[in-house]
Amino acid sequence: CIFSAIIFINICMLTDVLGTSKVMWLVAVIFSLIGIALQGKENQFNKWKWGEIICGIYGTINRKGHLSFEKFEEALSLIRHRGPDNKGSFISDDRKIFFGHRRLTIQDLSDRANQPMFDSTKEHAIIFNGEIYNFQSIKKQLQKAGKFFRSTGDTEVLLEAYKYWGLNFVKKLKGMFVFSIYDRKNSKIYIFRD
Repeated sequence: CIFSAIIFINICMLTDVLGTSKVMWLVAVIFSLIGIALQGKENQFNKWKWGEIICGIYGTINRKGHLSFEKFEEALSLIRHRGPDNKGSFISDDRKIFFGHRRLTIQDLSDRANQPMFDSTKEHAIIFNGEIYNFQSIKKQLQKAGKFFRSTGDTEVLLEAYKYWGLNFVKKLKGMFVFSIYDRKNSKIYIFRD
């Protein structure tokens, strides 16, 4: 995300100075050089294609009627390119809420970090895309308060922080993010973005 944002900002500045055609040629050369540099190297980037460097989330709320699980699974498949490593989905018991996630594994490579993620009570679910830079410090605060974590990434930290601090937890976050939490116990859905 940061890499993409930095490239975009630099492209905008260069366009003003050099003109559009020169900048597009320069961008093509840069991406080609990056591809050549990564070719044959054993690293996480080998499995990625440009445009697949971020997970994808999808959610729908329909208060009036029931959602078709099959239709939303089909919609989730449209963002398959965003997360080739795992696909997860959830539909509420009353079939009015759907959460879907396409995962690109970056932090916690285990299945414990798949999404939608539920807390241990199954009363709270989250779909998340982004990165929380300070999740380790937030996690330490929660652990001191007696919270236990099954995964090592930032998604579960968001869920536990919401449960512990309520909606004000979002003020603690530093990063780039968009996520939604379904609080089944209180029949609420919250959507957050940086």
